[in-house]
Amino acid sequence: MYPNYQPQPRGRISRGIVALIIVLAVLVVALAVVIAMLVWPKPGPGASTNTTGGPTVTQTATQPATQTTTSEPPPIKEPTFLDGYRVLGTVMAAGTTEGQYGLIGATADEVIAYGGDHDAQPIAFDRATGAVLWQMYGYCGDLIAQKSLVCYVPKNYDPATGDAASWSFQWVDAATGQSQGLLDTSMLGKSTITTTETSQGELVLGVQVASADDIYNGTVNAVIGYYTGPGAPVWTLKAKESATTSEFYSAFDEGSGLFVWNVDGTVFVIDATTGTLVTQVQAYVAQVFSNRMVYLTTFDDTHQQPEQVVDVPGADPVTIRTAGNGDNAMKAYPGAAHPDVLLVGDDVGVSAHDPAAQFWDAPLWDHPYSNDWPSFTKLAWDGDRTAFAFGQNGLAFAFDVLTGQQLWTTSLTDAPDADFETSDVSVDYTSSVVLVQGYDYANDARVLTLLRADNGQPVTGIEGVSDLKDGMLLFGDASGEVQIAVPSF
Repeated sequence: MYPNYQPQPRGRISRGIVALIIVLAVLVVALAVVIAMLVWPKPGPGASTNTTGGPTVTQTATQPATQTTTSEPPPIKEPTFLDGYRVLGTVMAAGTTEGQYGLIGATADEVIAYGGDHDAQPIAFDRATGAVLWQMYGYCGDLIAQKSLVCYVPKNYDPATGDAASWSFQWVDAATGQSQGLLDTSMLGKSTITTTETSQGELVLGVQVASADDIYNGTVNAVIGYYTGPGAPVWTLKAKESATTSEFYSAFDEGSGLFVWNVDGTVFVIDATTGTLVTQVQAYVAQVFSNRMVYLTTFDDTHQQPEQVVDVPGADPVTIRTAGNGDNAMKAYPGAAHPDVLLVGDDVGVSAHDPAAQFWDAPLWDHPYSNDWPSFTKLAWDGDRTAFAFGQNGLAFAFDVLTGQQLWTTSLTDAPDADFETSDVSVDYTSSVVLVQGYDYANDARVLTLLRADNGQPVTGIEGVSDLKDGMLLFGDASGEVQIAVPSF
């Protein structure tokens, strides 16, 4: 089949193959010896080998134990208010007695406050760096639309004496502190009683009198002007009369296209767009609710009025209702912000009502006064469902405005039979804290405390709080300096 093929005899192995097998076997044995030497355990320092029979055992001498020092774990630092805030700058140096201080307002870029060594000295700090952006002399109201101020500015001002050649209202750019121009108040009369800030402008009340002394002599003619920039007012409103006293106070509320301005007990209900006077009445408290519903609490029965619906040319009608008189009064919130829930208190307790319902309908809830729910007149609101109150017995508490459920209570005094007159009590809320203060007449002591809004516990880490607004905190440190703290989150 295949040429030259020679068959091999069976059962015989060639000598070359045998030699190759022997060489491979030797290499395998040598490799095994090397591996055993590498992995076999060796006696360490202080070890001895037992060769008295059986497997070899390695014994290691005992080494001295490592010495460790134990101590108490470091104490856990209780969080303080300032852990979530950072100090922006010093408003007033320690030992200054002539200057005044207080918060004016804050934007995303700056914080404006009164400071320095003299009265009437607004100062603006850069919110990121704390650098002073500008300062001026003048008395400024709150921020308008987060960008403007109306300031009463002196001409040729002498800081040493506080004297000036003249004063004028000016529209000021909050970013630069520069005046954008004067407010023309000539059509308001010779004297200005008061001003207040709205969401977009400034209300100014002037009086037409022969001399400034006549302001304090009873009832005078008054003119209201509304400004949204320098120059002439957007509209003016001639009020027939405005009760005046030697101490002016004003309270303002805004909503549903209405201004509700209480000046010394005279309430002006004004359509914000047209300047139409809806009503003018003597009242103690006034608040505006949704759907152009205004509630008044009058001084007594003689000033009470039946419900009325007032037609406003070019705008929706306004409903005016009375919610109590004298001691049976609405509960007042600071500023213009309040929930759309009417709270009314009397000698027995406090009740909550739907403003759109008839006042004699069943309330949303009511609470009798007690040690846990004392009489109060001042409130603060968190912008959602929680209100904060301070009672006559020195108890601060928080509750749900829709259900009346009490969320927490905190006693701010250990003095016996505390008696805080509600007219001298204030409650302010901003960001996540509540500032409550008042004077305890029974024990001749003042209470001023900053509380956490979530649980009512006192805030730690600060010496004393004097003001808070727009998330900012004005406080005094241990050295006597007045400083501003801003949220760091």
